[in-house]
Amino acid sequence: MGFGTLVVESSDVNHPRWTLRGMPDVEVLREWMNLAAIARRDAKGIREVNMGRV
Repeated sequence: MGFGTLVVESSDVNHPRWTLRGMPDVEVLREWMNLAAIARRDAKGIREVNMGRV
């Protein structure tokens, strides 16, 4: 149907997990968010390891 649930797990102590339900094109959104996070880390000189499926 083109919709899915995206679960975002972060190192934020106040909001470590976000569940986004009913998102269109969830695979595209997941990839976009991952690339944006990597670019932001690179810009700030931060290194972090992605665990699981990336």
